Amino acid sequence: MDASAGQEFCGGTVPGQACEAAAACIDEGGHCTIPAEFTSIAGWAFDGLDTLTSVTIHSGVTSIGVFAFRGTGLTSITLPDGVTEVPEQAFFQATALASVAFGSGITTIGPRAFSQTSLTSVVLPDSITAVGEYAFYLTSLTSVVLPDSITTVGYGAFREISELTSA
Repeated sequence: MDASAGQEFCGGTVPGQACEAAAACIDEGGHCTIPAEFTSIAGWAFDGLDTLTSVTIHSGVTSIGVFAFRGTGLTSITLPDGVTEVPEQAFFQATALASVAFGSGITTIGPRAFSQTSLTSVVLPDSITAVGEYAFYLTSLTSVVLPDSITTVGYGAFREISELTSA
C-alpha cells in the first residue's frame, strides 16, 4: 500500500481497512497533513482511525473517496474549493465531527456522507445541487442553510434530527 502510487493518497487501500500511510501520517497530537503531491484521497484511507482528530487537506486535492474518513475522531473539516463531491459515507460515524466548511466547488453530498456525526450547524454553498439519501441522518443539527441551487434532496437526508430549529 504505497502512499505515493499515482496521485492518490493511499491508493490501493483495501475496502474496510485504513492504509498504513494514513496511520503513519497521524502525529502524536492526532493531526495529519495530506502531502502536497497528492490530488485525491483514496476510499477507506482513514477508515476507523479514531486517533485522527484533525486533517489539513491542501487546495490541490480534488477528490475524496468513499468511506475515506468514516469512524475517525475528526472534530472539524475544511474541504478545499477543488473538491466537487463529498462521496458516500465519507464522514459516516465520525461521531466527534462538529463542524464542516465546504469549499466553493462542492456540488454533491453523497448518501450518508455526514450521518451519525455531531454537526450542529451547516451552511451549504450556492454550488450544491444535490444532497443524497440520509446525508445528515442522526446528526445534532440545529440549523441548516439550504441554497436555492439545490434540485435534489434524497430520502431521509435530514431525518432523525430532533433539535433542528431552522432550515
